[in-house]
Amino acid sequence: PPALSAVAAAAARADWPAAATAWAGYFAARAQPRPALNPEAYARLPAALRAARGQPIVAQAQQVAATPVDFTGASHGRTPLYGFHYLLWLLPLVQGYAIDRDPAHIAAFARIFNQWYDTRDQVHGEIESLDVIWYTLGLAHRSLVFNSAAHAFKGSPLLDAPTQARLLKALLGAGRWLAEEHDRFLFGNWQLTGAAALYELGLCWPEFREAPAWRQIARQRLLEHLELDVHADGGHSERSPSYHQHVLACFARAASVAELNGEPPLQAHPRFAAM
Repeated sequence: PPALSAVAAAAARADWPAAATAWAGYFAARAQPRPALNPEAYARLPAALRAARGQPIVAQAQQVAATPVDFTGASHGRTPLYGFHYLLWLLPLVQGYAIDRDPAHIAAFARIFNQWYDTRDQVHGEIESLDVIWYTLGLAHRSLVFNSAAHAFKGSPLLDAPTQARLLKALLGAGRWLAEEHDRFLFGNWQLTGAAALYELGLCWPEFREAPAWRQIARQRLLEHLELDVHADGGHSERSPSYHQHVLACFARAASVAELNGEPPLQAHPRFAAM
């Protein structure tokens, strides 16, 4: 599109302020592709339902905004430190904004995200073989949070140019890592989680040159997991109710994003329905 060409032209001149301004305008006006989280759908809920179901989410968002965060401290514990850096606890800020459109949620997200970005290279876990930041589950979960936030908050001046650039770099880095790591089939929910996230990134960020390859790799992994990691009766190979629920949620979200953006339906697969 011409608006995206303006971004490229400014970047070619190394005019980064102009590139950032052009990108912000382009992205704020972009209607497609569509992400999984839909703020407009929240706004269309009946007022009584939105108040009853939404108030606890808004309260969670306010608590997230008010709670000091220590990203590097060992106080999280050996294993919980990894889950903490999934950043799923930031989602109430995105959902809260969808409910009440309070810009304070955006400001809190930008502040916490930039704090995480500034300190992420200082985070060291106690498991030598597993980096806290650069591994499948962390990248997959965190990228879906960032993807939802980038789309929900687009057009807001509170998501300034440096923050938008950092979000793009985080998403691009995650996509590249996941595509390289999962270039072959591996059993289990880890790869499925990574493949589902990579598929969403490939669909939602066509501006990245690698996006078509991400979609191809991720969709192949998703179909392989349906064929090889899910039994004909719908049971998941790891035989754990919680893993089964998680894997089904990954498939369901990937299927939703595919449907929203005109991709072949995943839910047509018989093992998806059985699952």
